[in-house]
This record gives sequence, structure tokens and C-alpha cells, in this order.
Amino acid sequence: MSDDDPPPAGQRVSPKDFAPFALAALIGLASIVLPGPGLDWTLFAVATGLTVLIAIAGFAAAVTGRAPIMMLLGPLAYLCVVALLRHASPTGGGGFVPLIILPVVFLALFGTRRQLLIGLVAMAAVLLVPALVYGEPRYAASAWRSTVLWLTVAALTGLSIQTLVARVREGLAFSNAVVDTAGSLVMVLDPQGRIERFNQACERLPAAPRPRCPASCRTRSSPRATWSASSRCSRTRGSTTTRSRSRSSGSRPTGRGA
Repeated sequence: MSDDDPPPAGQRVSPKDFAPFALAALIGLASIVLPGPGLDWTLFAVATGLTVLIAIAGFAAAVTGRAPIMMLLGPLAYLCVVALLRHASPTGGGGFVPLIILPVVFLALFGTRRQLLIGLVAMAAVLLVPALVYGEPRYAASAWRSTVLWLTVAALTGLSIQTLVARVREGLAFSNAVVDTAGSLVMVLDPQGRIERFNQACERLPAAPRPRCPASCRTRSSPRATWSASSRCSRTRGSTTTRSRSRSSGSRPTGRGA
């Protein structure tokens, strides 16, 4: 996969895809009700406002189809939020450090390899730069060690997720190609009976209208519905042919009046 390849999970991030990350970020803010060190409430308020703005912008970009704009900007902005939350604690942590993995997972699922690497570099900067600038006692002397460990775990997690998603995508593309080029009639339905996709053989069905389905029907499949949909498509062909023959026989002149 090259740096300019589209995101492994598709070029568009839907609101449903973005919602779990927004929820996790809000849970991180709500964790202040749990026991822990005191906070600088001014910095915490700024971090909360930035989190809300990122969530709103992310949902808006997903709904309007402008998600590529937020693909890298959103995770980088949230890393700044994590830096503010860490600095709001007198111990330079406050239990917010695990939130730093959220942008990495998001970029691994929806971003390119280049965007993921940029996110990892930004994560290392968020962990290391405050410790170098402010030092002890606000930040522990083990900042280098924790940065290396966090970066190692995040890189392993992100690259593994991106590799697995790419493999699934390649397998789906292969199965779609097989279905599209198959000579038999194949139509895939969702559990509610709505058409998700159909192959070229169904499009060439004689005397039958072209089925209607969403624009994304050619990129998704539901193997459970394939057999029933294929049978339905075959029955449609048979009934259409029978009706055509009956109409033809009914309109043929008998020759009695000649």
C-alpha cells in the first residue's frame, strides 16, 4: 500500500464510524469525577472546549462528505487536547495519558500510512516536549522511557490494524470482482430485504427493469442473502419470460376472419 492510497476502510468516514471515538473522548473528560490529583480547571475547560469543537467538526465533516479534511487535522488537534489535560495535572499525567492512543487507532483505521506515521511523530512530541520544557517535579524523570514504550506500543498497534484492514479490503475487492464477472444471476439483500448490490448478469436480464439500489451497493455484500437473492432473481427472469410469451400468444391473429 503506497502513501497515496485511499484510506483502508474507504474514502469516507461515516458518522457511525466517528461516533465511538467521540464517545471515548467524552468519557475521558467525564473521568474527572473519579478519585485523582487536583486539576488546573482553566486548562481543563480549554481542553473540554477543544474536544467539543473537534467532535462537532468531525460529525459535520462525516455528514457532508468532507471527512478527508479532518482525517489528519482532527487527530492532531486531539493530541493537543491530551497535552492540555496532562499539563492540567500537577503530576503531569492525571490519568489522561491513555487517551493518546485514540488518534493512533483512528488514523490506523481510516488514514493512509503517511498520516499514521505523522500521528506517531506528533504523539511522541506530545509525550516528550512538555517533560523537556518543564522538567521535574511536574513531569517525571522517566519521560524518555515512557515515551519510547508508548511509541512502541502505539506503532505496533497502528501498523497491525492498518495491515489487517488492508488485507480485508483486498479480499472484499477480490470477492466483488468474482461476483461481478460471474455468469449466474447474483443479487445481495440486507436483512430487511433491501437490495445492496447485484452483478452484471442481473443488469443484462431480458425484459426486466434494472433493479434500484444505493450508490454503495457495489462495494458491500451480505453473504447470508446471496443464495436467496439469486433464487429470487432467477424466479423473476422465469416469470417475466412467461408473461412475455403469454402476451405474444394473446395478440397473435387467429386467421378466422381472413
